[in-house]
Amino acid sequence: MKMNRIVVALMAVASVYPATSQTMIPSGHVDIGVLYESGVWDLHVHKEVPEPEEEFGPSDAVFVVGAKAQQAGGVPNSASATAFFGPAGSPLWILPKSQDPELPFLGIGAEEMSADDWNGSLTLTMTEVRGPGDVFVWDVGAFGDLQPKMSSRDGFSAGDALTVEAGGHAHYFWAFSAPGDYEVFLSAQGDHKVDGSVQSEPAGYRFQVVPEPGVGTLVLAGLVCLGGFRRRFSGRSVLGGATAVGPCVRRSL
Repeated sequence: MKMNRIVVALMAVASVYPATSQTMIPSGHVDIGVLYESGVWDLHVHKEVPEPEEEFGPSDAVFVVGAKAQQAGGVPNSASATAFFGPAGSPLWILPKSQDPELPFLGIGAEEMSADDWNGSLTLTMTEVRGPGDVFVWDVGAFGDLQPKMSSRDGFSAGDALTVEAGGHAHYFWAFSAPGDYEVFLSAQGDHKVDGSVQSEPAGYRFQVVPEPGVGTLVLAGLVCLGGFRRRFSGRSVLGGATAVGPCVRRSL
């Protein structure tokens, strides 16, 4: 029965993300923040909208990828799409590069740093994914061509990276191949003019992919009712041409 599935989903999510520790972010402008200051890296979550602006540690917030993100028809039947995402028709949940009021508008923010302190660009590398499926990050070119950036489907290498400009801000497409809870580990690197080559320890960012509208909404409501849940909220093709809960280590660099 549907109610039984809702109860199971509620219990599973509550067991993975304790009600006292995470802030759920289902929509609004939010960034993976990248900062290097006084010889120390600070990778964090920066929520810009809705106000007030807030910052969290990577594991203290959960980006909720709602049912609106599920791609109709799954992976398209094109050579570039199947090479990157897998077989045509496979399920796919997408956080778009453009803003959607029902989904997190996820960016990469390095505005707190100055380009004058660095030799060239920074990189943000995906080193590990824990979760029920694969994670993909990509962009789309001026002519609609798919430009892969990071993927857990084929293992991890130095090529699973985004370019980050110190002082800059950028958005990409993010996708997940299955519903459930994910932890995506990212590491920042750069050539500092004073400190030389510096690299951060991997930071784990949390995502929750919701398979259907009713379950996701009721799970969030149920977490609030458990008590102690701390909420701190006070045209080109984007593809170029039973909830699974409980992380499983896929592969690591």
